[in-house]
Amino acid sequence: MSKKTIEYAKKLVSQMTIDEKISQMLYESPAIERLGIPEYNWWNEALHGVARAGVATVFPQAIGLAATFDTDDRKDRRCCINGGSWKVQ
Repeated sequence: MSKKTIEYAKKLVSQMTIDEKISQMLYESPAIERLGIPEYNWWNEALHGVARAGVATVFPQAIGLAATFDTDDRKDRRCCINGGSWKVQ
């Protein structure tokens, strides 16, 4: 994240009331029109892959995945979930 983005976020948060800050902690965050912040639903879950992105990737339950004892397969799935940032060593 750039320094400019971090400073902008700090400025926005500093202008929020305590109630507005609390409201942004919900997965269905309401708009704060006076600051130009749109409503947003940021809920997601990655236990099974990535959900609610328009399409979904579905993986086995964590206990089932662990029971495979296939470390290469688990690393491949982490790579997929993390957007390709996992490097197999």
